[in-house]
Amino acid sequence: AQQAYQEAQDELERLLKGADEQDVEAAELEVAAAELACEEARSNLENTTLRAPFAGVVTKLDVGIGDKVSPGQVVLVLATLDRLEARTVDLVELDVAQVKVGQPAVVKVDALPDVEFAGVVREIALQAEDYRGDVVYAVAVEIAPTDTNDAPLRWGMTAMVEIETDSSP
Repeated sequence: AQQAYQEAQDELERLLKGADEQDVEAAELEVAAAELACEEARSNLENTTLRAPFAGVVTKLDVGIGDKVSPGQVVLVLATLDRLEARTVDLVELDVAQVKVGQPAVVKVDALPDVEFAGVVREIALQAEDYRGDVVYAVAVEIAPTDTNDAPLRWGMTAMVEIETDSSP
């Protein structure tokens, strides 16, 4: 598009030096069309850029250079280790009724058996799922950043979450 624009501009300059009115008008139209094509190419290029809503580290990349992607397609996983959370997958329906957003929790990671991390319930799934024949709800517990500063935590580690409720012993 940039090349076509330059050629049209050159032709316009040549015609302005001694062309008739129709040739000048046609060249001006070509320049305008080339400018539009160049602007469309810039816009298309801008639409090919992915921007993350936060700073992080790419932990998984599902596409390569030149691959075509569709709107809504997951192309990468972006991790931030300054805000970690644990997600339950097995909180049964009998227990979820006692859990509320904001409740304190304790997270224990299998890889660090002697360390406990303070957490807070940040999200409770509204929709149940089936887990090994039980009706369960996912619960997200945000781990306090001060607890994770020096801990070698990683995404995907197995953890046990204990949520403190009013009926907790």
